[in-house]
Amino acid sequence: MQDSFMYGSLVLHATTPVQEFPVFVDSNTITGFHMENRVKGLYSFLIDGDFEEIEIPLPTRNKYLTVTAIGDEPYTQKILNDCAGKLQEIDSMFEGARHLFKMQKLMDDLEHSYAPYVPPYLICVNNTSHHSYFTLLTQGLLIRIYGVYDTVNRSVRLVWTNDDRFVAHCRESEPTRYIFYRYPVFDNRPVFLYTQVLCSKWAEWNRIFNGPDGVLKSFNALERFIYKDPRIESYSYQPPTV
Repeated sequence: MQDSFMYGSLVLHATTPVQEFPVFVDSNTITGFHMENRVKGLYSFLIDGDFEEIEIPLPTRNKYLTVTAIGDEPYTQKILNDCAGKLQEIDSMFEGARHLFKMQKLMDDLEHSYAPYVPPYLICVNNTSHHSYFTLLTQGLLIRIYGVYDTVNRSVRLVWTNDDRFVAHCRESEPTRYIFYRYPVFDNRPVFLYTQVLCSKWAEWNRIFNGPDGVLKSFNALERFIYKDPRIESYSYQPPTV
């Protein structure tokens, strides 16, 4: 399998335009905004290598999805098509459930369909509707997530990639500019990044954690927020069983 790398970056906090990380200085990088803000909610997305992609408009659900997949080349297109089909029906199958739970169910269905051999894949779903978000689905390919603080313009970004040399790439040109908070590695599970909520939460944590270690505390709070159990259907109150 030829190595393909996925890179995604999302601005959680900034007051001035951010400087792209070195890997994103590429003519194939896609940029856009998830929020009506000139800096917050800005995203950059790049695939270095082979990939498959499909557009899925779901206007009745207020979703406009771009689904991008990398993985084991003979299987990637089929997995993408199977995933696309399930994305169009998953909401109606689990009405009222958490999005992360729905995505875990989707991954469970994919695993069942391909068992005993489940080809490795990494899928990014970019919803560019009014309530924009990224969903990452990973099976057999590790997702590394970093919180990155820029010491020059004091911006904060969340980065995801399957390239274990991302930090090294950044430090080759500017060794001391960025501070990296390394989150635990994701594998065989979904990740839900709801842009507006993440930016709002970061602003809230910034107000609460305003000491010299405030950024680290905020990164820690973000870890607890992102790394939720995808198999819990709802956090609503459940009465105890007798």
